[in-house]
Amino acid sequence: MTNNSEPEPNFPGLSIGRKIRPIFGLLYGIDGVGKSTFASQAPDPIFIVTDPGADHLPVARLPVESLGQFRDKVKLLTSQPHSYRTIVVDHVTALQPMVWRQVCAEGKVKSIELYADGFGKGYVRALEIWDGLLGELLVLARKHHVLLIGHCTVKKFDDPTQPAGYDRYQVSLKENLAALIRQKCDVVLFANFVSTVKNIRNDTGKATGEGVRRMYTENRPAFDAKNRYNLPFEMALEWKPFGEAVHAFYVAGAREAFSASAPKPAEPVTERAAREPEQPLPEPQTEPEPVAS
Repeated sequence: MTNNSEPEPNFPGLSIGRKIRPIFGLLYGIDGVGKSTFASQAPDPIFIVTDPGADHLPVARLPVESLGQFRDKVKLLTSQPHSYRTIVVDHVTALQPMVWRQVCAEGKVKSIELYADGFGKGYVRALEIWDGLLGELLVLARKHHVLLIGHCTVKKFDDPTQPAGYDRYQVSLKENLAALIRQKCDVVLFANFVSTVKNIRNDTGKATGEGVRRMYTENRPAFDAKNRYNLPFEMALEWKPFGEAVHAFYVAGAREAFSASAPKPAEPVTERAAREPEQPLPEPQTEPEPVAS
């Protein structure tokens, strides 16, 4: 099949190449590393605030205290005209107990563990609600960048390819919810301070650092991350280089599509003949028999 930027006439709606769209991503990391500050550097941001941790930033914000209020703010930003280009949910970790309270209200129980007689059914219902929430945010992401911010925790990870488990940073959410968010996002970024461990003795050492903040874009044993933009593995925790790298990804895709669609110059017959082996002449074809009426 030829790679052509022009859609095939027999396939209406077909497009070829990278489709430029706003960023839908998750940034998580340790406390105080600068996650909200990174988000505040995005183009024309507005924060849906579930926690007052970003009150020190000079940004527009919509505080929420319940799941109903959160959905109302998402609906407002989706349906009403405004000049904001980036929607920041700060943070999804605090949104999780709001969803649990909604599950408890539906089941008229005091604990999510007791929903529908237990056996994990409350968490299944919570995941259904989250799937709907992410769907609403994805509708918002058709026209705006959407950045989810999350806290992190250190958990033991049982890697089936290794003889023993090990600790790693993970977003501070239920595992099935974290997996759902990773699946929906185009980019998952892990933010941390750069540190070095020295003088290691008896499995302990002294950690040192200069307060340098970095974010990581690819999965490693120590943390979870991903991206669909061919980003460098390690980047400064700043929106400007991140945005420029995403822009470069789409520019490169446009150039590739243009090169693929451009007509190639005809190859000289002498060069083609010298490169291609001589082929036998085809057998003469007979005229088809007339079809009986």
